[in-house]
Amino acid sequence: PVVLTFSLVASNGFASSGISSVNVTVVGQKTPVVNAGADQLVESATLVTLSGGAVDPNGAGGLPLAFRWKQTSGPAVQIANANAAATSFTAPTMFGGQPAIALTFSLTVTDKLGLSGSAATSVTVQPIPDVIRITTAVYRFSGSRLQMSATDSITSGLPVLTLHIPGKPDVIMTFDPTLKTYNVLPSVIVNPMPVSVTVTSSFGGAASSPITAVK
Repeated sequence: PVVLTFSLVASNGFASSGISSVNVTVVGQKTPVVNAGADQLVESATLVTLSGGAVDPNGAGGLPLAFRWKQTSGPAVQIANANAAATSFTAPTMFGGQPAIALTFSLTVTDKLGLSGSAATSVTVQPIPDVIRITTAVYRFSGSRLQMSATDSITSGLPVLTLHIPGKPDVIMTFDPTLKTYNVLPSVIVNPMPVSVTVTSSFGGAASSPITAVK
């Protein structure tokens, strides 16, 4: 801040007053306060909206603010309208099993005085979960054995499928490369018979199935 001091003396031609002083403090203009929105977690190939905003401490006579979005890291995406407060883009297409990727964006807002402020936000993109289909879920009362098999929409990269039986330890299923199926080898001894089971994948997929009972 800059302090300016002014003094005033009044005179009637015959005598003068004492000196009266006043200080005027001049502060610098402040840049716009910018908000680029909260960080997001989205799925592959989905439409993502970036919503920003700003407050102009200077007022700038009620004049509009200028917005500018820019991607600063991650695989390049096409921003629909980089000069709007809210914009959008389509998340990159990813294959199941790929690690999540992070995209970062900055929003710069400029007022009519030419002063700018910026803020950043990040978007984490994760692959669409794989699809699991349980093809066999049979409980044989003879021997109290549960037989399980399943398939996965991803046949490369080999996700790990886990069988979850209520009240029992989890079981890792074995992949058969010839039949492209996952099985429980050998069958699991369970007593009493569970009502249903769930299979989950290390790539995010999940499926549940009731149990078919046979003698």
